[in-house]
Amino acid sequence: MDATFTLFADDTTLSLTVDSLVEAILGMEAVQSDIKAWSDASGLLLNQSKIQQMVFSVQELERNQALLLHSPDEIRFPTEHMIYTSDDHK
Repeated sequence: MDATFTLFADDTTLSLTVDSLVEAILGMEAVQSDIKAWSDASGLLLNQSKIQQMVFSVQELERNQALLLHSPDEIRFPTEHMIYTSDDHK
């Protein structure tokens, strides 16, 4: 799993490169747990209500498969989504 952190002011973006949706979810949960442990040990407070995860795929998804947006406490489907294929860009 390849992880990249991008820092801007007081925001941090974490990007993971993985081979499957399951690996993406498990990887994000593991990294979030590590970040929480580090921040607790450092006396920092994370605003859990601002944490969101988005899953993107470069592989073609089935037309009925929605991408998920989720925070640590809930999983929700976007109200709208589009799935683009390579044919859409020709």
